Amino acid sequence: LEVSGQYGQYSDTYGRRNLSLAYGKRLDKLSISVGGFIGQAQLSNKTYTDINGDAYNMKGQSEIRPLSVNVGIGYEGLSVRLFAEKYENKTLDNYDAITKYATLQRFETYAANVKYDFGIGKSLILTPQVSYLRQLPWNNKSVSTNENDYSPYYDKTVDRIKASLTTLYDYSKDLNFVFGGEFYRDKGVVNTSDIVSSDESFVEKNDQLSYNNVAFFAQGTYNSSFANFTLGARYDYNSTFGGFFAPRVAVTKVIDRFHFKLLADRAFRAPLVENISANPDIKPEYATVFEAEVGYQLSKSSFLSANFFYQTISDAIVYYTLGSQDNYTNAEKTGSRGMELEYRLKEKWGYLNLGYSFYATMSDDEVKYYAVPENKNEHLGFAPHKVTINSSFKITEKLSISPSVILLSKRDGIYAKDAGGNSEMREFKALALANLYVLHRDFLTPGLDAGAGVYDIFGQNYTFIQPYDGQHLPLPGPPREFVVRLAYHIGG
Repeated sequence: LEVSGQYGQYSDTYGRRNLSLAYGKRLDKLSISVGGFIGQAQLSNKTYTDINGDAYNMKGQSEIRPLSVNVGIGYEGLSVRLFAEKYENKTLDNYDAITKYATLQRFETYAANVKYDFGIGKSLILTPQVSYLRQLPWNNKSVSTNENDYSPYYDKTVDRIKASLTTLYDYSKDLNFVFGGEFYRDKGVVNTSDIVSSDESFVEKNDQLSYNNVAFFAQGTYNSSFANFTLGARYDYNSTFGGFFAPRVAVTKVIDRFHFKLLADRAFRAPLVENISANPDIKPEYATVFEAEVGYQLSKSSFLSANFFYQTISDAIVYYTLGSQDNYTNAEKTGSRGMELEYRLKEKWGYLNLGYSFYATMSDDEVKYYAVPENKNEHLGFAPHKVTINSSFKITEKLSISPSVILLSKRDGIYAKDAGGNSEMREFKALALANLYVLHRDFLTPGLDAGAGVYDIFGQNYTFIQPYDGQHLPLPGPPREFVVRLAYHIGG
């Protein structure tokens, strides 16, 4: 059993206050786990200014309230998982302009999953699985009587029921197969009859929208003295969009301290309920990914790796807005290429992880909503270069100090609109987000851990830059925050 609480303080108001509980118990063949979290936070205490020049202070008007419960039960091959989450956030910033009064948006998720592993002999396992997922996203029942203070009314439910059967077969110690099939049904429902005739209804003013999906998949892995080979494929048939085929192949090998991985993968993403509702002619998108990774163990305690990727997306499903109306369309092509470097060191005194990542967009990228006019190698809102430093140093057996730094290169975003109403963009400064956390285990009494730290030490004030041209100016994020945390453990 672990019970913990955390409190964070901005310069003039609280930043976060959370409570969590985690419990796990094993009784012979029976295992039980329960987790819960309740919290309250404020996104920022800064002032947000919209594209029209109107502003509001986010202190007390950017609250976030998460609540979740997670329960798991296992008995021999049976596994049952239940999950419920309610997430609320208060906001005055709308699609582009701020509203007069704050809106409380709700996101609710309820999920259940049951599966059983049937072992047949020593080499075959059959796993039937059934799951149910219910979501109420962007739920907003606040309606303003002032037409100039419009906040979209949204009250819909989306359900997914899924059943699958997976077979794992070990033909030999070097050759195994995974294959099976699944079926799911998605259904969206407008919960309030008053809005069936409004823009928030589904296609042709209907109050429901549904589709079915059937899939079959297979994968084989062969471990040879030369290399390890994986070959797989998946075929889906969607009642709205027809069939899709997605193959993948991978080659991996470990040679003494050196390893490498080569991967080629083609995947697809079928439109979901709101994609179809906004655009009945929307099509699935296809992604083709090529990836290569090499790594070398420098010593018993240090490791260096490099990953290179190249991905293209055709018929990309792109979100954009017209005023306060959500829309989706297909863009012919988008994608990115880049690399990631990582160095890991772990010793008795602690650990040090260093990372660097770089990306650039495709030269023939055709998504105008993501584009930076003066730089075709970048997308709005994303830093092309990122450096991360994570570390922890043991001062004593029970006391440790953990500094970390995230370095982000300059980003591009919208900052104004011209006389014709078109977005104007500029470059935003590079950031150095530094954090420091001190942890004392068994503080005052066995089982009690106490920690304290500070986030954004240098007061860089990260902003959330909209990654598409929706004329929403950068939203202030958390400022410098001082945090304390207590956690009490009982049992193992």
